[in-house]
Amino acid sequence: VPLGVLKKKAIQFTPELPLAKREAIERVGFGKFCKILVQLTDAKVRELKTQPSWLKVFMEKPKRGFQFFNLPKYSASNLLVGVAVAEEASLIEELNDEQLRKYVLERAPFLKAKDILNIDKSQWGRDPAALGAYC
Repeated sequence: VPLGVLKKKAIQFTPELPLAKREAIERVGFGKFCKILVQLTDAKVRELKTQPSWLKVFMEKPKRGFQFFNLPKYSASNLLVGVAVAEEASLIEELNDEQLRKYVLERAPFLKAKDILNIDKSQWGRDPAALGAYC
């Protein structure tokens, strides 16, 4: 059972979980976590093979923003994997596809619209089977 479901008490156990387990569930750190997947053109993949593992993006405030893991550097993949937590993950989960594309392009100076074939995001915080993800 995902931790978010346990923390929200979205399911009931019969018999009830022992007190020690209920207390442990309350103590475990948990919050919003979101992945952004950006499928790139072959030309952009070739360019990124020589770039650092983590690609920085513009952050509006401290503790906000996200970073991209440069998967093409280590594999035949054509995906960048963005990682966002806390407030930023909540904001990203609310964006539609067009807004997400604009959001990424405004914050990732190494990307241009022509570099992106497709873009998607996880929505674990909105998924009733997960209700969040580990941070």
